[in-house]
Amino acid sequence: MIRPRVWIVALYLAFPLFWSCSPKVSDHVTNTDQVSMEEKINALAVQQFQNGYKIAYNKSKTFALVTKSFKTRKNEAFSTLSLLIYDGAGEEIIFQETIPKASASWISQDEVEVSVVSGMLADDKQAKPGFIFNVHEKKKKAR
Repeated sequence: MIRPRVWIVALYLAFPLFWSCSPKVSDHVTNTDQVSMEEKINALAVQQFQNGYKIAYNKSKTFALVTKSFKTRKNEAFSTLSLLIYDGAGEEIIFQETIPKASASWISQDEVEVSVVSGMLADDKQAKPGFIFNVHEKKKKAR
């Protein structure tokens, strides 16, 4: 009669040991399942421009400016700029345009300046060619 009690007590003591050694399953999603903003932007850049593109982020890395310069003719002095601005939070392209003789860069946290080389210089009263795009207002304004 004593033997069955010994087995019960032994199993009762061994159960926590077996339980603590069992593999655990986590409820958290691993980072490998989530696609980062950088990966999304790289995939978008490859889809839009194939190769030769440049990516520039604003200071907080919430928006990305993706550009590609190319020449439409061999003897062109200035390249044509194809650009898009991607909103990481909204996961959408908020601006996309192709502009001859242009360059683009971030000038502040929420503004991209697009400079265009003018064909002929006029008097000093003429506004600078190009524009500034505000990513929050999603509007162009003159430089």
